[in-house]
Amino acid sequence: MRFAFYLLFLVTVNLLGQNPVIYHSSQFERLQINVNSKIDHVYSLAEDDDGFLWIAEQSGLYRFDGDRFTYIKLSKSLGVVRQINPINEDSLLIATTHGMGIINSKSFRVDIHFFTSQNEEYYLEDNFIRWIINGKGNTYWIFTKTSVHLLDGNLKSKGSFTFKKHPDIQSANPTTPICFPMDESRIIMKAFEGANDSLGDIWWCIDIRKGTREVIDLDELAPLEMGTCFQVDPASVIMVSRERPGHPQSFYHYAYANRDLTKLMEYDPSMEWVSSKQHALDPSATGITFFRFKKGFFYDTTLKRITEEYWNFSPYSRYHKMKNGIVYVGNSEGLFRLTPNTLTITKPEALDNYFSTIEFNDGVSDFLKKGKQLYIATHNQHLYRYDSLSHTIENICMPGIASGLVWNLRLQDKDSLWIGTQNGLFVFNTSSGAISRWEKKGVPPKINEVPITIQFEDSHGILWMGLGYGNGLLAYDPERAMVRHYLYDKNHFPLRTATAIAEDRNGNLWMGYENGGGLIYWDRNKDVFTKIKISVESNFTNDRIRSLVVGQDNSLWIGTRHGLFRYDTTTSTFDEFTVNDGLIDDYITKLYFDAYDRVWIGTTNGLSIFEPHRKKFLNLDKNQGLPGSRILNIKAWDASGKKVFVGATNGFCLIDVDDVDLSQTQATLYLEPILVNGTAKPMEFGQRMPLNYKQNNITVTFGIINHQQGRSNTYYYKMSQLDTAWVELKTKGNLVLNGLAPGNYQLQLMTCINGSDCYTEAPLNFHIRPPFWKSIWFFLGMMVLAVLVTRHFYTLRIRNLKKIESIRQQISMDLHDDIGSSISSVRILSDILAAENLVNSKDIEIIQSIREQSGHISDVLEEIIWNVNPKNDTLENVIARMQQYANELLENAQIDCQWNIVLKEGNTLIDAEKRKQLYLFFKEAVNNLAKHSKCEHCSIEISNLSNSLSILIQDDGIGYDTVGNYQSNGIDSMNKRATQLNASLKVLSTLKEGTRIHLKVPL
Repeated sequence: MRFAFYLLFLVTVNLLGQNPVIYHSSQFERLQINVNSKIDHVYSLAEDDDGFLWIAEQSGLYRFDGDRFTYIKLSKSLGVVRQINPINEDSLLIATTHGMGIINSKSFRVDIHFFTSQNEEYYLEDNFIRWIINGKGNTYWIFTKTSVHLLDGNLKSKGSFTFKKHPDIQSANPTTPICFPMDESRIIMKAFEGANDSLGDIWWCIDIRKGTREVIDLDELAPLEMGTCFQVDPASVIMVSRERPGHPQSFYHYAYANRDLTKLMEYDPSMEWVSSKQHALDPSATGITFFRFKKGFFYDTTLKRITEEYWNFSPYSRYHKMKNGIVYVGNSEGLFRLTPNTLTITKPEALDNYFSTIEFNDGVSDFLKKGKQLYIATHNQHLYRYDSLSHTIENICMPGIASGLVWNLRLQDKDSLWIGTQNGLFVFNTSSGAISRWEKKGVPPKINEVPITIQFEDSHGILWMGLGYGNGLLAYDPERAMVRHYLYDKNHFPLRTATAIAEDRNGNLWMGYENGGGLIYWDRNKDVFTKIKISVESNFTNDRIRSLVVGQDNSLWIGTRHGLFRYDTTTSTFDEFTVNDGLIDDYITKLYFDAYDRVWIGTTNGLSIFEPHRKKFLNLDKNQGLPGSRILNIKAWDASGKKVFVGATNGFCLIDVDDVDLSQTQATLYLEPILVNGTAKPMEFGQRMPLNYKQNNITVTFGIINHQQGRSNTYYYKMSQLDTAWVELKTKGNLVLNGLAPGNYQLQLMTCINGSDCYTEAPLNFHIRPPFWKSIWFFLGMMVLAVLVTRHFYTLRIRNLKKIESIRQQISMDLHDDIGSSISSVRILSDILAAENLVNSKDIEIIQSIREQSGHISDVLEEIIWNVNPKNDTLENVIARMQQYANELLENAQIDCQWNIVLKEGNTLIDAEKRKQLYLFFKEAVNNLAKHSKCEHCSIEISNLSNSLSILIQDDGIGYDTVGNYQSNGIDSMNKRATQLNASLKVLSTLKEGTRIHLKVPL
């Protein structure tokens, strides 16, 4: 079978009677890992079932989601990865310079297989695996430098073949891995390059089961030296020969079965074919496309499709076409991505060729069709007329337009073309070619001097023209031949000039001005202009309106220098859309509504098409085929509305409205294994991960697979109890959480495409347990232990106190009963002896001394017994004993004493030592008063109303000089006891006026 093969450069489309140029352009970009790191040399590309692109590069293995590269760390024993082949839904086979591995695409776990003599099942001559090729019936062909090996679906050996030197060939290694499986055991491969140029390449057919090798003789082909070839169906390949003297570079078809070699066509020199290592084959609906990389650019040429079978492509090129049609190509220069543009962008060929030869200052601003003639206004002071019948282009020069821009065009009648320029309005007679000014009664002369900012015809046939430099608005009614000029008036016409006008469904007009004036509403019935009050908190500045359009729901869309705004005329509310929502640029130049109620938004940086219901943007720029970045005008090409005219810098183009697809693509987030203190832990959305207090450094990496618009991805997170709103991540989906305190955390993740399509999943839940000494159970346990210990020591103390109290009680009783009674007996006997005169006078003195000493000992012993007795451990008993002692002493001294005692209710306990010191202090003070004060009256006040005991003793005696060197053992003794009581003591005395002693003891 022979095939007709020819180049397809032009597609016939009837446009003004001329075949246009159709641009099926693609966005081409070179990819980098980050700003400081690039992909240098790509060995292999593959796509897994989830849609990730896997890249074998000289520095390692990477996974790519369209935006972010993930480096896969492999064992050094594997060497450099040279080939990647998916084998099932979650595994990939990788060929390396040291062996072979199977990597799990989700956990990144690698099982290593080495081809060594110790492992007979996988034994080959060497471990340098050059290629892995999918064979027939779920088999894999493994190629090394010296061998070929066949594995089944379980990676078990089905046979191997070791290359032997051919007698006519010096080289022992295959030069290029061009191999095609014929069936489950046979493969055809390009084996060696000849040492003699006349021999050319040798092709082998290797049968693994039989262990045989057959040389395929291509007599016609051999002298041509095949540069490369591509398998197009299970039984044939297309070969491309190298150019040699007398043999131009050509395409051939070779069928295995009947050894049929057919020349298809000679290669077009304009394709600049250089090397088989710099190309890839992409069968598509329009043919077979060869992509070739040269000097940083891709060239593509489309060939006519032969049959559907030719849609297979070579698995050996560093090229991969994703399921969504995006093409990745890798070579020694790096990794490149081609994103196909599905839009049909057309330009009339003659105009496109003409415009490519002239220099634009500011691009195409407007167009107008009149029969077979097309008028094109530009910002470089020219008006062009194109005749589609003769395919001629005429440059219409207008006197007086020097240094003026052409802003707008309007056909006033069948022969009058009104041209709005920077220097006023011109009238061009399309039949005679005459150019004049518009002269009519009531028309202000300024119309021929100032810029005509806009020409807008409303539904009633009235023409509205904006007059620049603040000269207002002109309304012209052709039916009535009436002209009305509106000049700026704050109360009646609050607009200096109109640059944007739109008519709503009720016939009323909305107006705006680029340089001031705000949003103006004109009520047709009332002929009243009203300035709309803006009540929105945003970047919207009401004096920077560039364009206005009305949607099918009667909402007003406003293009400004700060973004796109939708004004609901019924609720007077605004919605704002900026680059953060997916808009290509915030500086808007022109708006247009197509038949599908989509807003076309021209900006200074490209074109956005917006679908309001889905809030989804499609962005186009020069890479997608637009003639320039700055959009100057957007309008319907004809009455059908199927094509849209887009005027831009460097020309204009037409876009087919039906090609625009903004359908919502469902996507899901992916989550890489969580790093906890640097250790990977698998986790899924919605799961809960318990961690200890030391596992508080967490790294979360997430994203969304988006190969088409990956650069527009934005990443957000929100942590419960910490963040009230979404926080944008600047690190491309890599969130690091260090030093988390113990507690429960709920982490929500979100990725947005173009700022408008946002995706989120169930939150991740982390529970960081506190250290055991901070846990509630440890706290409760310590509380219980503290209670038990306190209770124990309290019980022990009570027991000891009771024991001491018992001992004190016993001592008190023993002293009172034994020693006290004995001393009393001595005193009584001495009294009897003295009374009976049984002794002489000297003995009487001794007996009297014994009597006095025993009395003193009895008093001291009584005090000791009183102090030791625990029954007296109350403040009330101490004060009672003080009263007893003072009353007896002062009564004998004939001193009148007044008492004032104020105590709290209830018994106040006081320990024995403090009771002793307090009592002795009081005795000392009262004793000094009785002996030395020579007073007649005294007062004693005792109170414990505060947290202290206050004792105040005053007399009206002789006093003493506290300033001189007055010394008293009593005063010194009181000071010492006050110190032991940790009390404050104040002694005030004045000669002939008495003494005042105040003691304050803390209780």
